[in-house]
Amino acid sequence: MISTKLKKIFIFSIPIFILHEIEEFITGFWKVDPLTNYVAKFFPDRNLAIFTIFNLELLLFMVVVALALKSEKWQLRMFTLFGFVYFFELSHVVRLFNTFEYYPGMITAFMSLIIGFFFWKELLANYKTI
Repeated sequence: MISTKLKKIFIFSIPIFILHEIEEFITGFWKVDPLTNYVAKFFPDRNLAIFTIFNLELLLFMVVVALALKSEKWQLRMFTLFGFVYFFELSHVVRLFNTFEYYPGMITAFMSLIIGFFFWKELLANYKTI
C-alpha cells in the first residue's frame, strides 16, 4: 500500500512545480534549454508544435491514469516514473556550478530537489513494504 506520507509529499510538490514552471516561463528557460531547442527543430510551425505536444501529453496522462487504476503496484510504478522528474531538476544546479550565474528555474529547482530527496526516501520505503 502506498503510504499517506508519500501521497502528501507528492501533493506538496505540485505547487512547487507550478512555481518552478512560472519561474522558468518568466526567466525564458525555453530559450536556453538544450532539450527544448532540440525538439523545436522538428516543428517549423509553432501552432503545430503546441497542438502535437498538448495531445501527446493528454494521451500520456490518460495512459498513466489507466495504469494507476489497475493496482497499487502500478501506482507505485507511476510514482517512480514521476520521481525521475526530480533528477531533471539537477540540471539547474549543474549549470549553476558550471557557470556560477543564475540559470532560469534555478531558485525553485532547489526547492524541488529538497522535496525530491524526501520523495525518493519515502518511495524506496514503500517498495520495501510490497
